[in-house]
Amino acid sequence: MTHRPALPAALSLAALLLIPAALPLAAQNLPAPDAAPAAAPAPIQLNPRATLPITPEEKKNIDDLLRASGAINVGKVMARLFASQVTTTLKSSRPNLPPHVAGVVNEEIARAVSESIDAPDGLADMLAQLYHKYFTDEEIRQMTAFYNSPAGQKSVQVMPVLLPESQNLGRAWGAKLAPVVLQRVEARLKAEAAAGNAPGAAGNGTPQASAEQSAPSRRLEIAVAPRPVYPADSRASREEGTVRMKVQVNRSGQVQDVAVLISSGYPRLDAAAIQAVRGMSYKPFAGDQDTMSAEVNVAFKLGNQQPQQPRPAGKDQSREI
Repeated sequence: MTHRPALPAALSLAALLLIPAALPLAAQNLPAPDAAPAAAPAPIQLNPRATLPITPEEKKNIDDLLRASGAINVGKVMARLFASQVTTTLKSSRPNLPPHVAGVVNEEIARAVSESIDAPDGLADMLAQLYHKYFTDEEIRQMTAFYNSPAGQKSVQVMPVLLPESQNLGRAWGAKLAPVVLQRVEARLKAEAAAGNAPGAAGNGTPQASAEQSAPSRRLEIAVAPRPVYPADSRASREEGTVRMKVQVNRSGQVQDVAVLISSGYPRLDAAAIQAVRGMSYKPFAGDQDTMSAEVNVAFKLGNQQPQQPRPAGKDQSREI
């Protein structure tokens, strides 16, 4: 089954709407430059009125905070990003998707988000209950005052730009770190296996070979590897990275399934890599097994006119299943 990029629904909407509570209070609680190391943080104090219903005045003050902080607007911006993710996933899984479907997806997500935020018992009301649980009315007023200050207004303007840039930095960092971690894990497991410390070597003192280790050592050979298409939107957004995938191949050399092992961090690049690998073919193989698998990398780099063709991920990456 093909791996599909996870969609950041919960993070993009609910979590970001809690940001207003973090900035001003964090600024108030910063230690002095020469302060001694702090002891363990005290338990979070709930609002003494947390068990009481929200009064109309308290509800109004929380609504003022959500408006002053731009939290609701951030939620709607992230809803548009969410719609883009859904559209990308649909196109990668259903290449013949009619063009108007993307428009329908965008419109319905935006409409549903707006209705859910503003409706009675919607997200705004749910957040009001949550803020009321942890913050007193006076603390809500203090946070609102911060967001009405010049520094607070600047944070409102910068946050929608800061968030996607931070996400891009995180993706790039993760894409760079993932191969390093994988190499270290593989090296350690090989070293443990050579030393007889691998799982299965313990027990009665007799080394036990796994099915994968005892399988005949054979490699799949690529016959045709079409060059991937670098998505125009990805070039414009300066997205780059490497996608590592596992492919399952039948006896005739046809690719039966593709799964992403390490994402590039960008759904568009992952989808383009999957499409290219699905167009690959391998040299037929003989033997008792009906299928074999291999790992391949597809690299997208902005310095190249075209993405690299899919290549084996490394030595001894093919195995029978």
